[in-house]
Amino acid sequence: MRLRQIALVARDLDSVQSQLQYVLGLGEPFHDPGVGTFGLKNAVFALGDTYLEVVSPKESGTSAERYLKRRGGDAGYMAIFQAQDLHAVRQRLERLQVRIVWEIALENAETLHLHPKDMGGVLVSIDAMQPVSSWRWAGADWESRQPEDPSLRIRGVGLCGAEQRAQADRWAALLDCRTAGDQIALHDSEIDFTESQGEGRIDCVTLKCDEAESILERAKSTGLEHDRDSFRICSTRFQLKRVRNS
Repeated sequence: MRLRQIALVARDLDSVQSQLQYVLGLGEPFHDPGVGTFGLKNAVFALGDTYLEVVSPKESGTSAERYLKRRGGDAGYMAIFQAQDLHAVRQRLERLQVRIVWEIALENAETLHLHPKDMGGVLVSIDAMQPVSSWRWAGADWESRQPEDPSLRIRGVGLCGAEQRAQADRWAALLDCRTAGDQIALHDSEIDFTESQGEGRIDCVTLKCDEAESILERAKSTGLEHDRDSFRICSTRFQLKRVRNS
């Protein structure tokens, strides 16, 4: 199981898209017409073979619009994982009583969206691709749209909310991976769980990179909240983990 994509939700897609592209030195985004099914528009950036997405409602009454209202503004929105065997995933979903709220099977991609209430308040998708190295949601040419820093990758996600120790065990059972206290380890990434008040949510995205100083300087120049190793966009902390020091 791999963490392949993180989605943010924003009212102003163009503004957040531009901020991410400038601060992280990203290539041109892919705009997936398929998200129109959910009343959304989006931008998907490639970070190596991981992906950062921003979605924004283009119609009223969408789940994304309701989510923005509940959160009081822009926020982390969705974590997307890749599995090789969705049959085994379905068996675990049934055993854990996790509901599927939407699914689709295409010629080169299959996806299962899970009920947020069954995942501690976080929207989760588990997908399978053919071939395994592809990623339909980023467009056919994602390999040519890489960031200035070729080492830049998504390497973790932080979740917070109530009863996070129990959530860590539940997520580990579903994702079929190891757990160590409040953290679970996937193939090439980690998920951290932090106790907090309120509904569960994506609070942090960990990025591996070589050019952390340049990224932080650009974050500072745009007036984003930041410290020595992180910055915030869409109320989500982007933690920079330097490749050279890791």
